[in-house]
Amino acid sequence: MPKHGDTNSQEGTPATNQEIYDLTKSLSEKLKAQKMSTEIVIAEAGQINFLYENVNSENRDNQIDYFFGKTKTNISKFSNVKSVIFRSQLFYNVAN
Repeated sequence: MPKHGDTNSQEGTPATNQEIYDLTKSLSEKLKAQKMSTEIVIAEAGQINFLYENVNSENRDNQIDYFFGKTKTNISKFSNVKSVIFRSQLFYNVAN
């Protein structure tokens, strides 16, 4: 998937980590209320170092720590979220 800002493609998202967290939380709660077994897999980083580094001030980086670290935005507390994050054709299991 092309990184955010690539004007030559329709792919990608400008969503921030906080927006991804908010959507994941809301979707998780709605699926749980409906007693659905659907599992959620989040985000694809625009580039590999967005997974593990603070790259800029746009809040689209350091995703492994943001979503799976010892933070208030850890999404593994939601029972229907898979502990993986995708990067292109690869995925990383970030389960503790």
